Amino acid sequence: MQVSTEEVKEALECLYNSAALARARLATRIPEVSAIADPPTRAQRLRSILLDAIELLEPAPARPANSPAGRSYEALYRRFIEGLSVAEIADELHVSRRQAYRDLDAAVEGLAEFLRSYPWQPPPEKEPSEDPLLRELQHVPSRLTEVNVAESFRLAVELVKPLAQKQGKSIRAEVRGEQLVATADSSLLSQLLVQMLGAAIRSAASNQVTATADREQETVRVTVQLPIHGSLSAEAVFAQARALAEAQHLGWREEILAGGQLQATLSLPSRERRVLLVIEDNPEAVELYRRYLSASDEWQLMEAPDPRISLELARRLRPAAIVLDILMARESGWKVLQTLRLDPDTARVPIIVCSVFDDQDLGAALGATAYLKKPVSQLQFLGALQRCLR
Repeated sequence: MQVSTEEVKEALECLYNSAALARARLATRIPEVSAIADPPTRAQRLRSILLDAIELLEPAPARPANSPAGRSYEALYRRFIEGLSVAEIADELHVSRRQAYRDLDAAVEGLAEFLRSYPWQPPPEKEPSEDPLLRELQHVPSRLTEVNVAESFRLAVELVKPLAQKQGKSIRAEVRGEQLVATADSSLLSQLLVQMLGAAIRSAASNQVTATADREQETVRVTVQLPIHGSLSAEAVFAQARALAEAQHLGWREEILAGGQLQATLSLPSRERRVLLVIEDNPEAVELYRRYLSASDEWQLMEAPDPRISLELARRLRPAAIVLDILMARESGWKVLQTLRLDPDTARVPIIVCSVFDDQDLGAALGATAYLKKPVSQLQFLGALQRCLR
């Protein structure tokens, strides 16, 4: 398919203007788009293809964010998805404006090259036998509370002592300070600490493991150190503990210190985070919202993929705000909105509707606090949250 860089840039510049996007030259280059007679539908299909292409161009997580490919993608995403200016992009990426323009030009050219191979081959479907731990965690709803990490840490140390004795090893544990309160799921945190300490005991090359719990500014930390054999990879030692930490969106870092010591650090927010409940059955939309929130530790995103359990979750989690989709498979979002507004436990919770339907009047009549039409940019999303809280 013949696609020029200028045609792609023209379409990106009017990505959210349906009338202009339907008339864009790129719409005539893609047969399945040009065959659509209805302008709004044509624009919607072209927008979907462009958004899919941008997401598919995201570099693998292993590639540094400051690499040329990483910067180009970030510039492309921030400019056309989030609507930032080139000056704002330069500030966020810590580069000059000239470099930001170069990165953006390279990104548009890369996108044009990628579109020339459209339609793309669908990626191979994942085998259902993915990590059973991750599958299990998807069905375990989190209950966020204030947790005394010092107490959880001491309990975990006691639980793994029999394992240490059986293997002829010992744990030197230290708690530095008693006010180690963090926001977390108490049960999942206990599991994580036991996994973390147990993995260290099994893998230690000598007979001692060192573990500490302390505070660094607004973060509570649990650190484990152990000597490891050169043939053992750091990633293999804490695979399950890392999965538990990532599933709870807690900070996790591994590093090799001098003398062959492996150190793993778990970080938890010491101040209470606001809970954002997302009632949405599209996992891609949930991950997009999660990425929008990733730059701040102010929010903890909890999801309700089945709208039928949304009221129960809202009552239990007591979220600071709710994001609600309308078009869902098991139940209409309109009905969910009405149910949440009629229940005394959730009647005053701010609700942001994010939907492909543009029906703000009905949303307002049913009690929506804010209404965003998909696709939603990061600026729109975070702005609506801030307005709700005010």
